[in-house]
This record gives sequence, C-alpha cells and structure tokens, in this order.
Amino acid sequence: MANITLDWQDLVKPLTLPTGRQHRISIRRETIPIIVVPGIMGTRLKSAEKKPTKLWDPDAHLFMLGKFGMFWVSARDKQEIILGKTRQYVPGSAVPFEDDAKHNQKSFEVEFPGASERGWGGVSWATYAPILKALTNRDWGRAVSTCFRLPVYAVGFDWRGSAETAGQLLKKRVAVIKQTEIEQNHGQPCRRVILVTHSMGGLVARAACAEGLESEVLSMIHTVQPVDGAPAAYWRMKAGFERHKFFDFVPWVLGTNGLEVTALLGHMPGGCQLLPSATFRTDDGNPEWLTYAPNGGLGEGAKVPRRGNPYDEIYRNETDPWRLILIKDHLAGSRHANGAEVGSAWQDYLRCLRVAEAFHKKWSRYQHPKSWHFYGVGRPTAAAITIRRAMNMRATNKNDWGHPQPTTIFDRGEFVAFEPTTPQPNRPSPALTMSEPDGNGEGTVARSSARALVSAGKKNGFPINNTGHDSFFADSPQACSQIGDIIQSACGDLIRAERVAA
Repeated sequence: MANITLDWQDLVKPLTLPTGRQHRISIRRETIPIIVVPGIMGTRLKSAEKKPTKLWDPDAHLFMLGKFGMFWVSARDKQEIILGKTRQYVPGSAVPFEDDAKHNQKSFEVEFPGASERGWGGVSWATYAPILKALTNRDWGRAVSTCFRLPVYAVGFDWRGSAETAGQLLKKRVAVIKQTEIEQNHGQPCRRVILVTHSMGGLVARAACAEGLESEVLSMIHTVQPVDGAPAAYWRMKAGFERHKFFDFVPWVLGTNGLEVTALLGHMPGGCQLLPSATFRTDDGNPEWLTYAPNGGLGEGAKVPRRGNPYDEIYRNETDPWRLILIKDHLAGSRHANGAEVGSAWQDYLRCLRVAEAFHKKWSRYQHPKSWHFYGVGRPTAAAITIRRAMNMRATNKNDWGHPQPTTIFDRGEFVAFEPTTPQPNRPSPALTMSEPDGNGEGTVARSSARALVSAGKKNGFPINNTGHDSFFADSPQACSQIGDIIQSACGDLIRAERVAA
C-alpha cells in the first residue's frame, strides 16, 4: 500500500495515481486559528510580579465584591487595587491571568481539554463562554473540515492601557500561535487567522492590523465595537454605572457614582479611548452630542462639541458646567485630596487623554478589507446627553470640607451633581441633572458608533435586537451562529478560489 500526502489545494485538481495497487491518502490541512479578542474589563488580570496577585476576575463574584463592592472600599482603594500603589497606569504591570488552574478546571477544561493552552483562561468565562463553545462545537461541514483546522483561541490584554499597545501585543501573540500550530501539527501550514472581537477588542484588533497584521487576517468580525467611542463613558464618569435596583452587581463593583468611576477610568488610556471621539455622531447624525440647558432649559444653553474637538471642549475643559471632570478631587480618588495629589492626578489624566486623542486620530476610520460588524439595537443607550441646571432643585448635602457631594438616585440611575461654587452659609448650590439614556443601542455603545464602519452598499452590518453589551453572546445565540456562518463562508471562498485557479 502506497502512502500519499496531498495538500488540500490538490483536492480541486485532477489526480492521477498508479493503477494496480492500493493507496492511503492523507490530506495536509491548513490551520486557521479563530481568535476571540475580548472587550474592556473582559480579561482576567494578575500583576506581572514574580509572585503575582490577582487584580481583576469578573468570574469570581466573592473576590470582586470583597475587593471592589463593599461599602468600606473607597475610590482610592479601588485605584490602588487596579492601578497599583502609584494609583496611575504603569505599562507592563499586569498580564492576562491565563494559568489559573483552579479556575480553568472548573470552567472549561473538563469539557474542552487543552483549552487552557489556547488562552481561554485569560478571559471572563461568564462573558465569552457562549462564543467560545459555539465556535468550538460547530459542525463546519465536510468540505471545510477536510481542508482546514479551525482551533479556537482567546487572547486577552491589559485593558487599562492603550488599545494601540494591546494591538502590538496581539500581533506578537498571533505570530506565536501560528508557529505553535505549525509545530504541533507536523508542519501543516498556518498562514492566516480569523479575529472575532468584542467591544474594545475591536479597537485592539484594528490597531494590530493597521500596524502590519492585515495580510495575516482572513476575516475580521466585530461585535458591539465603540468605533467612535460611547457617550456612556461620559455619563458613567459623572454618574456612575446605571442601577435599576438597589443591589446591582456591576455598579457596586465598577462604581456607583462619578467619583468611583472617574478615579479609575480617568487614569486608564484604554478607558479614555472609549469616550466619544471627534468623529462620533448621534443616532440622527449630529456631531454635537452634549447639550447644556441652564435654568431648566429656559436660559441660553450650549451644544458641544461646537468645533468638533471634544478633547478641548469637554474633556480638558476646566471651567464650563458641561466639562467631564466636574470636581478634580475625583481623579485623586477622594473628596478631600490635597492640592499636590489633585495636581498630579490631573496631569496623569491629561496624559491619558493625549494617548486617547492620538489613537482616535490615527485609526478612527481604518478597518480590515474583510470586516463584519454586529451591533445592538432596541435598548435605551446614551447617544445624546442633556445636562440641565434645575430651577427649583436645591442641594444641602455638602460634606464637612466644603465640596459638593454627588449623589445617585437608585431606582432610575439619574445623575445629580452640584456646581463646585464657593459654599455660603445657609445657601445651598444649584443642582445639575443629566438626562437618562434614551438613544438606541445595547445599553453601552450607541448604534451610530457600533455601525460607523459599516460599508455603504455592502451587507456587512448585522443589527441584533434587545441584546446587552457585556452579555452580547449570551443574549444572542443567533449572532454566535451568524459569526460561524461568516467564518465558514470565508473558508469556502478559499476553496472556491483554488477551483478557479485550477
């Protein structure tokens, strides 16, 4: 019996074999890794020390509540846990927590042996299990399965830092994955990968492709990507995460008010990159997504960004009522920080803004030639925001050191902040209220931003109704299936191209 090894491309060509004997034919399949790139806060992190400590693990509710969610954990405490003792982002100080044997065994190793080596442990299993399982268990059909191996990877990243830095690391990780697949499969080729991104992961993957990875990517599939940023980031840095009931896990962990959220995102280049960029447009195409309406809307107001520069008009603004950082003490993680701390925190915030602005200018409209975009619709989402100075609303809850004290109304998530005017005895400051999210999207990213790169005349945009942002894959098995269809079609295109060439 003769052993014959053929490349998969030979299957579409005429094949002549000697007669009168049996042949055992082996097919050299091509490996095309599918790589899931998670969103912000979707990567489990540990410190990069010799004896690492766990920093972030959305799969461990008790750990997250103990570290971030208890009432005695201050904003400064959260800063130190996430950012380290300097309470400012230091590149290279954290890495994805992929080698947590206990977590991996409990989550997926029994059902999917060897998945730890493919990076699954580095991402939140609660968030990404539906897409990882759907793509691993999918029946790709006889033709695709005969020609290709499609192992499923997850590549987490340090979401505190810039998406550009994470993109550079993704590019390096892709090279390692390809080489590993070649070695483990006896030299079978591995030339291209397929990227499936979620949220901020789309920015990371686009940056990687723009920096040289494009030719190695067969297809790019984005889900709920904040292409032009998200007004929700502004909303939450002023009001905290929305709460629909008193005890809601995510807000208690990530921040129930502007102080807690600003203390973290204000010192993360990655967090600042999620603010609306200069190219952001509302659902109706308006570049002025923020409205200030004094005196209940009866006085002379303002719509910004008027000159198309939200970085100067809103984020670096130090005087106007619609500025992002209403109270600079929040950046220092305390309502009673000293001047030196506040000054240092403000300078670090400006540094993070510069990184975000440069990233937006550099990559705002780049996309891989073969890109698909899934975006959520049907849920109230911050797309245009109005801030009102209430006519009859007065606030008396000032703290002992004279600073206004922001509050949040639990049942509606309504924002209430107070102008930082000089306190006067028996004369409370007028209040500012911010509109509740009432645009279209999936609760975090407005539809207009998530579909900003959908190509005119092409069917590469997929609206998904009534899905959440973090729960996108769990809420939409349909989207997971459609992603599989796109991958299968891309592989089929390779086979068809070989037939034409033959």
